[in-house]
Amino acid sequence: AYWRRRLDISDLATLQRLVDATLVGTDLRLSVAETLATRKDELSAALQANTQEAFAAGAFGVPSFLVTPPGASAGKLFWGADRIHFVLR
Repeated sequence: AYWRRRLDISDLATLQRLVDATLVGTDLRLSVAETLATRKDELSAALQANTQEAFAAGAFGVPSFLVTPPGASAGKLFWGADRIHFVLR
């Protein structure tokens, strides 16, 4: 959303529209504001853990993608929105 459409992903209304569009055709409903309010500590801890894991894998910016092919013992790190086509191979 940010890299492709330059949407302000820090805006709750924008996030809610993205979630709603993603859930179209399902019975799932999710309130972004409610989720942030009720799970703030859990989400913050997950962000910190994921950030440390990314640094340990060698990530130095966003977006970064660590791709480990089936049967491979190690992954390859791709950095930058212009590298997404490599990730999709």
